[in-house]
Amino acid sequence: MRRMTRDISLGQTSGVPKCVLIVLCEGKHDYEFIRETFMTLFPNVRVREHFPDDKDILIRRVYEGILPSYVPVIVEGGKDVLDGNVKVFISKLRSISRSFIKVLILRDSDSNDVGAVFNELGHGIRNFLKNRNRFPKHEPQMACGQRIIVGSFTLYRCVLRYRDGEVYLQFNICGTIIGGLPF
Repeated sequence: MRRMTRDISLGQTSGVPKCVLIVLCEGKHDYEFIRETFMTLFPNVRVREHFPDDKDILIRRVYEGILPSYVPVIVEGGKDVLDGNVKVFISKLRSISRSFIKVLILRDSDSNDVGAVFNELGHGIRNFLKNRNRFPKHEPQMACGQRIIVGSFTLYRCVLRYRDGEVYLQFNICGTIIGGLPF
């Protein structure tokens, strides 16, 4: 448990931030799930709800070195909005030239085919990265490792390589939901 706490530390050591964790999720229930999980696993880490319009301000502050003292959770307002905004968020992260950003994306699949959900999302992101209007000088690359299955969640850890740094993405996709609870 101690090692995990250090990995998501939002403080600074010797003037160098360890990590900034930003969470993107679909809705209010996902935010509540994340908040409760952090309260249980990391009681000293605060979680704060943000809305999609807060992304620009959040990225600007991180770029300027003003790091949040909490884990910002951006509540997107649905699957389709989340899927589209993940791409926009990736575009905004290119301005940050340090490799201390971790983005956790929490999404429901509403089916047993979690792999298809991730493949579709990953394909959309890769096509977005090829967009010369968004990335005129350098096309970022996304590399993903093996999927990890933990209960009803399937995790995909990816590295997004920009010219000046890397951003670590973790997609947590929840399988079939029965009665509002993941099984």
